Amino acid sequence: MKIACSFFYTDDRYNHLAELAIQSFKTWHPDIDVFVFDKNNIDHDMVYDYTAGYCKFYYASTLFQKGYDKVISLGVDTVTFNRLDEFIDNNEDVLVSLDFNYDIILNQIYLSPNDCFNADVICFNNEHLLNELLSIMREYPISNYLEQGLLDQILSIQPNKYTHRVLDIQDPSSVYNCRVYYFDQENTHSFHKQYPYPFRVENNNLLSPLNKKIKVLHLVEGFGTLNKEEFINKVNSCKEKIWNEETKNYLIDKCGINKEWFEQKMNEEDYPKELNLYEVKTPANFPSGKKIRLENDTSIYNILKDKFLKSYMNMESTYTKLIGVMIPTRKRVQLLKECLDSLNTKTKNKSLVELLLKIDNDDQETIDFISSYQSELPIKTIISDRKNGYGSLNEYYDSLAQISEAEFLMVFNDDIEMTTDGWEEQFIPYSGTNYIIAVKNERIRNGVKSPIFDNYNGNPSIPHDFYKALGTLSCHPMLDDWWVHVIKNIREQGFELEKWLDVTLWFKRPDGIETDYQADSTFIEGRQHINWNHHNSPELFNYINSLIVYMNDNSDKFTE
Repeated sequence: MKIACSFFYTDDRYNHLAELAIQSFKTWHPDIDVFVFDKNNIDHDMVYDYTAGYCKFYYASTLFQKGYDKVISLGVDTVTFNRLDEFIDNNEDVLVSLDFNYDIILNQIYLSPNDCFNADVICFNNEHLLNELLSIMREYPISNYLEQGLLDQILSIQPNKYTHRVLDIQDPSSVYNCRVYYFDQENTHSFHKQYPYPFRVENNNLLSPLNKKIKVLHLVEGFGTLNKEEFINKVNSCKEKIWNEETKNYLIDKCGINKEWFEQKMNEEDYPKELNLYEVKTPANFPSGKKIRLENDTSIYNILKDKFLKSYMNMESTYTKLIGVMIPTRKRVQLLKECLDSLNTKTKNKSLVELLLKIDNDDQETIDFISSYQSELPIKTIISDRKNGYGSLNEYYDSLAQISEAEFLMVFNDDIEMTTDGWEEQFIPYSGTNYIIAVKNERIRNGVKSPIFDNYNGNPSIPHDFYKALGTLSCHPMLDDWWVHVIKNIREQGFELEKWLDVTLWFKRPDGIETDYQADSTFIEGRQHINWNHHNSPELFNYINSLIVYMNDNSDKFTE
């Protein structure tokens, strides 16, 4: 069997790390042919037009054309710390490593250890899989279909077409894609903070803090997006801050790294002046790439439709109300009363609106209150188990959507008041459409009512059809943040999903002020269990793709 290993990088700024990546792999596998694709032998027009991820997979594919049977592809910011015999001994179509640093236990409800793979530590045994990845990336160079997210989807939505093996699951005592940094899960409000790992050496192996043998170490996140100063500082940090004497000696003795590597710092002279050629590209401005439009995409259209969408073709779309206002509540009777009073007072045409309440079954005070509350608007109530509080908000909203008879489902809270008279009538022009309806949010900031954020749709009204088609309003507890990212992605593909109304809500929690109710157990206990790191999850990408499929089949619902 002929085996090759491929490294790709665009220019000389990567030289310092490329030396580490290439030499460490060669030391452990001197019998494998190593190919380095750099500025001397790459197509610079391709690099300009497509992402580095596309180019990396493209040049790996050329090795199959040279007669190789197995192609290992490693990122130029990786270090090989042990033999990768698992790549050599297994013959599934693709051998993958997990993307997230599962050395820390992740409690995300939308990810499992099996569905998020890394594209910088990977081995292909099937040229056809690699070519399919490339063809879709060429056709649609947008965020869903970059090499990593696309790989997740191809293996997820076509489980019988290609075989794969997750090496970390096969050998849980080892880490095949260990990050240099990890998320601080002790402080759940600080997922953006990262801390260097305390690596150590034992029995001729580099070990992680949880005593897992590190096969490949991944040094840097998002290298290509850094400016010159950040890039140079990051490279020098990789030389200075990661290693102690023990781990440095391991690199020298076991991985074949020259001692001088740690002493030679990167400086401005090492940063190519011609880099304006490779300006960072966002998915929305590729010069030669197509964008997904509201029309059928035959490459993965039917697969997505069959896999992720319910049979919405036959779903019932008759609604007796225009708007269902969904209000989860717990032990805030006075706030809830003010919320309901405002909706009753400000709603002019009450036949258009229904109120939907979720109350915890241990919240007797609220149960008693709602049983005696006099409302001109019809109220439907679900009394059920609290589950994980804020961590189950999406489940609460889904349960309310299930009992609603309204065309639009408005995400509301018990600490919000409606301030616009006749607000519901502004929805009427959008009846029969599937746009997301957006309203303005205000709160007290520095003693003055002002917008929470400019153009931030904090309380979206979601078409009930979306819930019926996709089976959920959100895969994450924070529906507002979830839909911000869904809408942003759709916008990048050239379509505006939101319609803004001249309606204002008063969000009664002041910025930066711990009011009595904000600091109550409902708020504190609930939010501390929410994982906010969902912006690039496979669940989000699959949800967006499923929505696109629905939009393709229902383009008549996106005209006013």
